[in-house]
Amino acid sequence: AKIGCFSDICSLFKKWCNDESVIIILLNAVYFMTTGREDIEDSLENIPNILQEIVETNTSDRVIDDAFDLIKIIVRDTNALQAEFLNPAFFNSIFNRLKSNTITSSSITEVLLGLETKNARKTNDLLSPHIQLLKELSESDDSNVGAVLLLHKCLDGIGDTEAFKLLVPDLDVIYTKDGVYRLAATIGAIPYTELDFEKQFLVHLVSTGSSEKFIHAFETQIEVEYCRNLTYVLKEIVMYAGDDAASSVVKSGISEHLINSCEDCSDGEVMDNISTTLQFLTYDDANIIQLGEQGVLKCVPTLLKRWIGNERGESIADSLIKMLTKMSVLVVVKERIVSLVNVGVKIPEVLVDIFETSSDLDVLKGTIDCIKNMLTDSMMLHEHFSNQKFIDTCISRTKGDDLDTEYKVKILWSIVTRLSYNNPSKFAELLSPHTHL
Repeated sequence: AKIGCFSDICSLFKKWCNDESVIIILLNAVYFMTTGREDIEDSLENIPNILQEIVETNTSDRVIDDAFDLIKIIVRDTNALQAEFLNPAFFNSIFNRLKSNTITSSSITEVLLGLETKNARKTNDLLSPHIQLLKELSESDDSNVGAVLLLHKCLDGIGDTEAFKLLVPDLDVIYTKDGVYRLAATIGAIPYTELDFEKQFLVHLVSTGSSEKFIHAFETQIEVEYCRNLTYVLKEIVMYAGDDAASSVVKSGISEHLINSCEDCSDGEVMDNISTTLQFLTYDDANIIQLGEQGVLKCVPTLLKRWIGNERGESIADSLIKMLTKMSVLVVVKERIVSLVNVGVKIPEVLVDIFETSSDLDVLKGTIDCIKNMLTDSMMLHEHFSNQKFIDTCISRTKGDDLDTEYKVKILWSIVTRLSYNNPSKFAELLSPHTHL
């Protein structure tokens, strides 16, 4: 993007200022031309003034949202230009928008937090006249996350405990449709730049005893949107709230409810949340044992077959395979897999099929790691991979260009060579079609 190009766009902004569709196209054009670039400071010289005018005068919520998305980029990626937003008029426009409560506040919050990161003193001075409105917004049921964050981080207006209490619904309604919706919306509204705050919030959420309340939710609610919100909340808890929080999800029985609901689940978003939750629960060996007892291994082949080719299926398969990879490090899990194979639950067979057919690189690498773990430090599962189809696929994968050297070495050394230990003569026979290689 040349400087002249941005100059032309500035002229178009002025010419078409009353046409919503044109303004949205222009905002998106500037957004895509600036995202990820390091040399935008000089090119965008007049853009901040135009964006401030849009925020102050435009009546379209969609235009305002897109304008804040662009301001967010400028604040994050520039030094001199971001300072142009540090003025009372712009802050007054922001809080007038927040009062209206008709636009997405997360981008506004990210802009203000970004300005605070670049110039804390000036930002706090400009926020101070609006502290009463922030307090009112923080106590409302809708869009209060940004207000709580700004009070907590920028103005020292509230402490940790008070901030978290404002964001967690009362325990007697936390598992209801409205309570779970509010929790999901709150977590989703915390900017990715405030991950530490999200972690602390989730730890507080678990400490309230909410896990036990969610058990009731699984027994009483089947509506898809509710299940999406609830499984999203659980996923965030196990990803970010720490080992103790993850263990509480297992010990409370929630994980067992997740496992039992998998086989009847037909919604991709719900299943994606569940598979990611189960994956992160296996980061603790104690959880792995309990998940095995709760039946997670038994449902893996069915789930992989069902979801591998569906919408969001690769993400779901990737999480399930990563879960199985972590679990199969333990000998007790290998023993359980052998027992399941003997009663028709053919986990190795499904992995071989995925290894042969998958075109998704993450799924393919995950499958290689999983098979490698199953064959390591135990010969219990070797016979289930010692067949011509699997050996042919191993050789074929090492000849292709999809995998890097690291994974080709894993196939040849950690899988193929390891299989030869169990029955050298049979293995030599399986490898004989490929000796010329």
